[in-house]
Amino acid sequence: MGGDQTTVASRERTAREERALELANAIQTLQSTAPSAQKPAADWVREFRAFGFFRATQIGAVLAGTARNLQLVSFADTRPREAAMIFRVSAPDGQHRVSWTPLVSAALKYAPGGENSGHVKHDDARLFSAVVEPDDVLAVLNDYEWIVDTARLTDVRDHGPIVATLPVSVVSDLPDSPGKALAMKLLGPGALVKIIGEPYRLDLPMDGTLRRAA
Repeated sequence: MGGDQTTVASRERTAREERALELANAIQTLQSTAPSAQKPAADWVREFRAFGFFRATQIGAVLAGTARNLQLVSFADTRPREAAMIFRVSAPDGQHRVSWTPLVSAALKYAPGGENSGHVKHDDARLFSAVVEPDDVLAVLNDYEWIVDTARLTDVRDHGPIVATLPVSVVSDLPDSPGKALAMKLLGPGALVKIIGEPYRLDLPMDGTLRRAA
């Protein structure tokens, strides 16, 4: 591990580490109601900014033969060195909340059909992007969740309604095209394929997204 990152479970926690973990637990979004919605963004921002930047990671693992919840805290300044693009999936009124991510793949886990959509449900889920300056990244949680000062974001864009699941079709039902001809040759007429874009293109079998119809 680099910097001053510490496996908190391995020794007595300092008061500062305890407080960092408390803040991380308070804001984590993998709950039925996102904590970031439980009080105004400005209140969260004041609380995190007053505490100072930190990185906290909590993950289950087997360490030295024992199943443990590893809790790692770092106070090293590992914020981005320049402005970064970040993403969020939420209802339109949720774009002002403080939990964003630099990974669009992580944001899509909260879209309908996504891996975490059963924990946090958004009516009229939309994909938002924005640009955040380094000083406005207040904390990094579990490597992918950034707590940011949303009042200072720039270039905020609403990319429209989004779902995480792609439409599926049987190859033989696709409109005639070079893509269909290739799929017929490689997969056969009964294969199921995921459709991307208009005009459509196909996910090819090497990425594991295709399967044969029963």
